Amino acid sequence: MEEEFQILHPRPSSIVAALYTMRDLGVDVVILHGPIGVIGTCASMIIGEDMQSIVAQAKIDIPTLVVDVHAGYSDNTVGVIRTLEAAEKEGIISSEELSHQKHILEAATRVEKEHGAASKDYLPPERGDTKYGVARRLIELIDCGSSGLNIMNAKKETAYTFIDMNLAVSEIAKADQIRTMANLNPNIGLPRVRQYANEILRDLKARGFRIDHCIGGLDEYGVAGKVASRLIKERYADYDFA
Repeated sequence: MEEEFQILHPRPSSIVAALYTMRDLGVDVVILHGPIGVIGTCASMIIGEDMQSIVAQAKIDIPTLVVDVHAGYSDNTVGVIRTLEAAEKEGIISSEELSHQKHILEAATRVEKEHGAASKDYLPPERGDTKYGVARRLIELIDCGSSGLNIMNAKKETAYTFIDMNLAVSEIAKADQIRTMANLNPNIGLPRVRQYANEILRDLKARGFRIDHCIGGLDEYGVAGKVASRLIKERYADYDFA
């Protein structure tokens, strides 16, 4: 009988995942295990506080999310889901948005387990390609007239960094030589995530940058790749590079 094992990699705990989700919801103040225990720490696992009743007794006159979560879960997505469920309970997000967030969270987790840090029991060091080597090759392809796809599929706030590369490619290529895809839909996602997309799109518009295909929102990185793949097969199968 084969011994079952579980792959564990260092990553943020469920508490940190809850905090990130609070940020994406636009929460103004977070209290970690304070008198009203808005977000529990590991102590919640030990003594099992009933934070919901404590908050109710305090009769706070502002929207308050109670997220009872500790760091003992093997899957940090527990923190995300519990925060979203608390937000739906308080009317901050709709039940449809909750279902959508759960769906894209499952997709992102599946991608990580199949292709990312959680896909192997050991990840050997990998130097990879240098940014200079990649840039040099891109310039060569563009200079020889090749047609290419300029694709960004970024996770939330990381888009602020990654979009600069797409912008640079578009600036050195001819207008009809490159087609751009990006997951920058400003109408999809939690409030802060939509804000990211709006800010990036505003700056891109000022630079004259055109996005030919929007492949999803900034929190849909787990499923946006499939949208891009379908577009490539249907419309850009004859392009030279991506």
